[in-house]
Amino acid sequence: MKTNMVRKHNDVIEACYYMSVPELRLIYSCISKIGFEKTISKEEPFYISAMEYSEAFGIDPKNVHREIRKAVNSIWDRELVIKREGRKPLRCRWVSADAEYEDGGAEIHFSSQVIPYLINLQKKGSFTIYRLENIGGLKSAYGIRLYELLVQYKKIGEREIEVKEIRETLSLGTKYKTMCDFKKWVLDVATKEINTETDLNVSYKNIKCGRSIVAFHFSIKKKRKTLGTHPNSPKKYLSPEDTYKEFQKSRFRHIQSYKEGFEILEKEGYTLSKTAFMMKYKK
Repeated sequence: MKTNMVRKHNDVIEACYYMSVPELRLIYSCISKIGFEKTISKEEPFYISAMEYSEAFGIDPKNVHREIRKAVNSIWDRELVIKREGRKPLRCRWVSADAEYEDGGAEIHFSSQVIPYLINLQKKGSFTIYRLENIGGLKSAYGIRLYELLVQYKKIGEREIEVKEIRETLSLGTKYKTMCDFKKWVLDVATKEINTETDLNVSYKNIKCGRSIVAFHFSIKKKRKTLGTHPNSPKKYLSPEDTYKEFQKSRFRHIQSYKEGFEILEKEGYTLSKTAFMMKYKK
């Protein structure tokens, strides 16, 4: 994608909604195509091709059409509730018309109620920006939402969220009612994915009132790059071990051979010890 930055007003980051992973990927991919100072209308379409979707999220090209079609068929029904200080919450849809499945890709139109939270954000001040690729490997809808709730506090390095607030934001309703289930199936799954697949390292601690957990304190750290510098090359160098770790990431799931992976990494500016890698890892 020419533009791969997701920009949203923080009121939308904090909004209450649930979407499946394919739906989130479709919506966020389209948001990443909105220029920083671009003005759009509900009549303006945003198109994501199957190839763009596959590359952004590491989906096997054989399966990408099915995933896109699944998102297209359900995205119209998805609503969000935007909390507004001093005013009644705004309940609205993400899109203004049914999404369309075209040539293996998808076309959507954002609703007029959502558009103000996606454009001219520099003038409005309170917004969050991150690379679409940072959530490319996340397979949990809660992981994607929690990443956004935490990445906006990346510079501060910590955030405290009440249990009631995070449950409402994730639109859990009656799901995972016990604290044990909530932590096991929502927080623990989400934080593990974020730490494995994104640019953040996060952890949380319980905040108690008496014996009850009432909130969570999240620690948020930007990952340090662990790539070494090859003594004979000004480019970024990946050792055989680091190369193998890269190949375990979800964005490489679709490759048919190590050669394909080498080509991708070299296009990204890495230098590799391919012979040493093949001697160590070729089966």
